Amino acid sequence: MTAPPLHPAAAGEAAPARCETCGDLAARMIVLSADAAAGLAVCLDEERRRRTVETALLEDVRPGQTLLVHAGTALAREAG
Repeated sequence: MTAPPLHPAAAGEAAPARCETCGDLAARMIVLSADAAAGLAVCLDEERRRRTVETALLEDVRPGQTLLVHAGTALAREAG
């Protein structure tokens, strides 16, 4: 299974990425800890709340990375 593509912000813009399938915004979350065997990570959302995120679509998720998350699933890593 592959993740739906995201529409990133245009160059130089800070607008959030959107899910190409439904158009919803992808939330940026910072990884606090990751369990590769379980395919899960504990992340901090933009309001500083801890969230459990499914990471099965991504490889090598590590603390400190910023993920783009939609409906509880990490779809991509934020570039940069």
